[in-house]
Amino acid sequence: MNTVRVFSEKERHYHEYQARMNYQREQSSIRWALDQERQALEEERQAKEVALQEKEVAVQEKEVAVQEKDVALQREAEALQREAAALQEIARLKALLGKSAQ
Repeated sequence: MNTVRVFSEKERHYHEYQARMNYQREQSSIRWALDQERQALEEERQAKEVALQEKEVAVQEKEVAVQEKDVALQREAEALQREAAALQEIARLKALLGKSAQ
């Protein structure tokens, strides 16, 4: 009877050991899956952040281009004003020449 009890206890210990091992494997698998999910979420967050930064750079580049265009238009307007003033001065001088020639 003692031998049967010893075998029974060994079998019970073996099943307890197997249960612990199965639990540890299960927990390890769960941890691994969670780590993979965290890593995937972090990579997605970083990708979105990079995309957002690229969009911000593109917007800034467009703003710079618009400012450069505004400056060019302003210079062109100033050049046209100088040209108009020069033409008015030429017309005034021609008028003066015309009066003095008479």
